[in-house]
Amino acid sequence: MCKVSIIVPVYNCERLVGRCINSILDQTFTDFELIIVDDGSKDSSLSVCQEIAKDKENVKVYTKPNGGANSARKFGVSKACGEYISFVDSDDVIPHDSIENLIAKTKVEQLDIIQAARQYYIDGALSSLSSFQEPGIYDNKTFIKFLFQAKSNGGPHGTLYKRGLFGDETFNLPREVVLGEDFYMNLCLGIRAKKVGLFNDIIVYEYHENQNSVTHNYSFSSVEPFRMQQNAIKSLLMKYNLFKEFEVLYYSKVVNSLVSACLHNRQLLSERYTRDIGAAAFDAPLPKRERMYCLLLKCPILYPLFLTLNYLRKKLA
Repeated sequence: MCKVSIIVPVYNCERLVGRCINSILDQTFTDFELIIVDDGSKDSSLSVCQEIAKDKENVKVYTKPNGGANSARKFGVSKACGEYISFVDSDDVIPHDSIENLIAKTKVEQLDIIQAARQYYIDGALSSLSSFQEPGIYDNKTFIKFLFQAKSNGGPHGTLYKRGLFGDETFNLPREVVLGEDFYMNLCLGIRAKKVGLFNDIIVYEYHENQNSVTHNYSFSSVEPFRMQQNAIKSLLMKYNLFKEFEVLYYSKVVNSLVSACLHNRQLLSERYTRDIGAAAFDAPLPKRERMYCLLLKCPILYPLFLTLNYLRKKLA
């Protein structure tokens, strides 16, 4: 047993993964294991990881067929023995006192999830600081509300999770879902959590923008992955009798995300699912902006008007 299992999914990141791993090995907190999961890389990422891990007892390197980040994280958790789980992307780094500071927060109160501030870098230069609007310690329902409102970190970065929170459903998404799987994972873990801490007084993660990442290169060619993800979220909420409580937040998130996808690819407006979501969400007591979005999703003929309104909104912002 160790205190923390740090899991790093790796895919075609030969130039940057060494920097990531070394930032973890340089931690002031030493009671951790590092689990590196090569997700079927086609470059020399695996050999880079194996070379660095040589003669280091607390570093384990695994390789598996390509299945995406969600699959790699699931594999890593299955191998983990730590009391807490932390995830680091292979193109990012963590400050040398990151894990020590996160663990220190667990000693203040018995927390199941600990999230802290993150820094964002573009071309190696500090771009911004991501912190919380309402730092504090909350129950799981408040954390879930914050997830939908983007007031907590919807990704896995800069976070410690109690290992006992992970279950069969945590990573239960189709392979096609490559955007939004982080939100689903956090929702699963948040439902099981009792106490969650959000902290701005420590910076525990450095996100480095990578133009080759899935996020930057995602093609909004089909509504199907989005449908799979949103249906999984709804099913999860219904399973735990939480859907009615979070219905407005759920539909607000669905509508905003779907409209954003349609702005990338207007053809998505012609999908039956798009119209169905517009109709279902319109029946919920949504805010005015989201109700306007529902009309667009229901009636694609309004698209030119919507573009004009969206342009004016950005000009006046």
